[in-house]
Amino acid sequence: MRRFAQTDMGLARASNQDAAFVRALNGSELLMVADGMGGPPAGHVASAFVVAAFEQMPSSDVPPEEAMRAAVDRSREAIESDIVEHPERQGMGSTVAAAVVEHGQAWIANVGDSRVYLWRKGQLSQLSEDHSVVAQGVREGWVDPAMARIDPQRHMLTRVIGGQTTGEQSAPFIDGPFELDGQCALLMVTDGVSGVLEDEAIVGIVAAHRGAEIARQLIASVHEAGAPDNIGIALLDERL
Repeated sequence: MRRFAQTDMGLARASNQDAAFVRALNGSELLMVADGMGGPPAGHVASAFVVAAFEQMPSSDVPPEEAMRAAVDRSREAIESDIVEHPERQGMGSTVAAAVVEHGQAWIANVGDSRVYLWRKGQLSQLSEDHSVVAQGVREGWVDPAMARIDPQRHMLTRVIGGQTTGEQSAPFIDGPFELDGQCALLMVTDGVSGVLEDEAIVGIVAAHRGAEIARQLIASVHEAGAPDNIGIALLDERL
């Protein structure tokens, strides 16, 4: 299986608010994960709106950057409208990390701290940009990168798709195209993976496994580490 998506509730949560989705249509491939927030039932509602908005993306004729930006806007509008109808869901929101692959090239987008990784020749590169207080501190030099993983503010997001955000506060980071060489793997994960496993552990799993087995092994490793959060994974393995 070249494309695969899977979620897992983890070991500490009472519900699963993460979502994952993959699609191949007309020569274009879409992969994404979304991490809902706001507590049950609002969290999984928010992530479902994000998936639905990205499912509506056209598979051709629209530049991937434009299509993903529009999908984020539709996500925010859908969440805002739902909160008007269901005020008890006030404050719900979601992250997103997505990639579009066409003609051997990838474009990526993210809002929040869900991540897009590229594995190539044994090296793992983070293509996305974390939108959190700690990540901003690292970029600006007032947080020590070595302490970022244990900083108490690491889960405080600076951008999120939600009913209380403006367009600027939910604006996606978009980048690409990235050239793929037929031997790469694209990996999208929520912070239930990236916040638990070191990059070195992820590298080892991607190197040793193929396709859907990558997701299964990532989930098993997160469970061994206690799985404190929901887990969302979407991947494209060109080696298959």
